[in-house]
Amino acid sequence: MGISTTVATAIVFIGLVTFVSSILSLLFNTTYLLMEIYSNANYDVVRTRIEISDVTVSNDSIVMLIKNLGPGVIHLVNYGYSWCSIVISYNSSLGWVTYLIDNYVVNNITVLNTNVSYSLPEHSFINPGEGAWITARIPEGAPEIMSNSPVVIVFSTRFGEVAMYEVARNA
Repeated sequence: MGISTTVATAIVFIGLVTFVSSILSLLFNTTYLLMEIYSNANYDVVRTRIEISDVTVSNDSIVMLIKNLGPGVIHLVNYGYSWCSIVISYNSSLGWVTYLIDNYVVNNITVLNTNVSYSLPEHSFINPGEGAWITARIPEGAPEIMSNSPVVIVFSTRFGEVAMYEVARNA
């Protein structure tokens, strides 16, 4: 029981530590890979693609068409709760102001490139290939949107998808 026992024990210990760390590394990498696959699969399922077009700006309101060009359904209003938000930022007499608007009005839902339209509340969502005509009013007491002022509009869904549009208010 001399030095050979000590050397053999050290070799076995180093081998054991290497084996355990290899197994733990394999488990960690497998878990990470499975989590990555699962999160990407769920993201693709709920992903939407939205676009803002046909915007008309007046001194206190904005009318726009929100198009659903993706595979998911976008719920707008359900039991009085707005699932999507609109952010409007514009240059006013006070400088740049920004407002979050959750109490927008959905005028109607149309099937894109057709004359078919639906009214609320029977159809308070945007299916793929449909668009929603929405009127957003700036809050009471807010400065009006000046002529030739740039207006930045951001529409956000509950999935986190956003569409941005920039337009200038004509006189």
